[in-house]
Amino acid sequence: MDTDGKVNPTFNPTEIVTRAQFGTVLSRLLRGTKNNGGDVYYTKHLQALKDAGIMTKIETPEQKELRGYTMVMLQRIITQSASIINASASDRPVWESILQYFNK
Repeated sequence: MDTDGKVNPTFNPTEIVTRAQFGTVLSRLLRGTKNNGGDVYYTKHLQALKDAGIMTKIETPEQKELRGYTMVMLQRIITQSASIINASASDRPVWESILQYFNK
């Protein structure tokens, strides 16, 4: 499945990833489909990441995403572990599995 929810049977590991694409995938990893919908597929996902302090630059969604910046976003998730532990029950299983993975 592609970031916009359409079936995409191809795998392109060397293709450039945009901020909108990475943010949508990251948002879905953290919150599932909670932020799906809207005029543009990524709008609610990027706003949710910005509100959580994970992604700061959402004004340029078609910009090529940089590896270093993706690592910063993952680090922000890890450092927010205290709020993850206190997440609502519906969000907790996803957060706990992420923390378990990173705390091995």
